[in-house]
Amino acid sequence: MDLVTHGLDYDTIRNFINKIDEEDYKKLQKNINRVQKEYTWKSHVRKLINDY
Repeated sequence: MDLVTHGLDYDTIRNFINKIDEEDYKKLQKNINRVQKEYTWKSHVRKLINDY
């Protein structure tokens, strides 16, 4: 876990989470979900194969 979280400023993250309102949080979660669906290993491999 240290490799993933190394260098993160936890106070900044905590402040962001504490200040975000419900609508912005829903938008954030929706966008995260969209990125997770769009940028999968499978889609990455397809792009590599098509570019080759």
